[in-house]
Amino acid sequence: MYRYPTILSLAVALALSLTFSATGVAAELVKAKDGSGVIGYKDTPILPWCGYCVHDPDRPAPKKVTPGKPSTEEKLGAAQRK
Repeated sequence: MYRYPTILSLAVALALSLTFSATGVAAELVKAKDGSGVIGYKDTPILPWCGYCVHDPDRPAPKKVTPGKPSTEEKLGAAQRK
């Protein structure tokens, strides 16, 4: 009868200790140097093809692409009739 509360209290104590110890290991968020407001991590592995960290806030963003209009807009369905 006394065994279950003891096991339960030990399990709760273990869970709490693991939770609080994991928060001390968490990585620190950093802001980008250019002032853009982008946040990321600097303590992640470096990507070999670009030399930046995985979540590096200073990594350049790709160019913005705007899609063009379809080339057969005025002849819609013309390709299907042939």
